[in-house]
Amino acid sequence: DVYLIRAAIGNQLEAARRPEWAEFKGGVMFELGCHVIDPIVRLLGKPTKVTPVLHKHGKFNDSLNDNTAAVLEFGNAMAIVNASNLQPNSGRYRAFEVHGTNGAVIVNPIEPPGVVVDLAKAAGPYKAGKQTMPMPPYKRYVDDFIELAAALRGEAKLRVTLEEDLLVQDVVLAASGMS
Repeated sequence: DVYLIRAAIGNQLEAARRPEWAEFKGGVMFELGCHVIDPIVRLLGKPTKVTPVLHKHGKFNDSLNDNTAAVLEFGNAMAIVNASNLQPNSGRYRAFEVHGTNGAVIVNPIEPPGVVVDLAKAAGPYKAGKQTMPMPPYKRYVDDFIELAAALRGEAKLRVTLEEDLLVQDVVLAASGMS
């Protein structure tokens, strides 16, 4: 049973781009946090409560909320998302962790993906203990465009329904303090 998801995603946004990101109250949560909120909602469904924490901690003359967090509450679990524009070398610290009563699966970094499974007892093909999982090569967006092209040609349906996508967008807006 999953009881916690922790996700961290950040960058060190160049000063010239900050005004563009500041156009939305959610700042970095709206721009980057959405990438990890999407899989959280797909895994756990609709949260019962979303609490955004939006701060500007960077020493810049703008209004960008550049250090943000959100707590998503579910029936028997919670998710904590952190998104920041202040993090040097951020790529290596982007992480997605799923914690359950039998252990954890940790993706760190997210790109290129590194995955560790750490289980109290064996489950399916996974043994008890900590193990690093090999991941196939990954190119961002390639599979998404292949799926979209097949759907446009009528060869396949999209894996994500409009209702699922709308739910994700509602949660992103709530986590960004924009709903």
